[in-house]
Amino acid sequence: MIINLNGKVENNEIVFEDCPVYFDNNQYVHVNELFIKWQKPCKNVVGYIESSLIDCSPVNLSQQLLFFQQRKESDYLFYTPTHLSKYKIQCSALHSSLFKIHLLEQEKNEKIEKIYIQLEITNARLQ
Repeated sequence: MIINLNGKVENNEIVFEDCPVYFDNNQYVHVNELFIKWQKPCKNVVGYIESSLIDCSPVNLSQQLLFFQQRKESDYLFYTPTHLSKYKIQCSALHSSLFKIHLLEQEKNEKIEKIYIQLEITNARLQ
């Protein structure tokens, strides 16, 4: 199943529009696409998204869902991973999961206007 999430960022927390998706045991998730609209053009942005949706493990202590970078100056970032990283889902519902974005070496002009993430999940059920 493909889930398209639109949201905004408040104090590094990504707040998505309500999406009533519930999960079964033994399901996995990966990110297909990430789009960020910056308030002002910026370049050399490096960051990652962490989420309580996925398991915390010895090889992923920060629950990192996606790592991304933007080299050229632009007022948006569109990122599609070339290698899909699948993670085991630990939450029973999408709306009870917390998503945070971290920008490394953040400059003052790197303010996010809006954010879009496309997730792919196996066998999720809608209610």
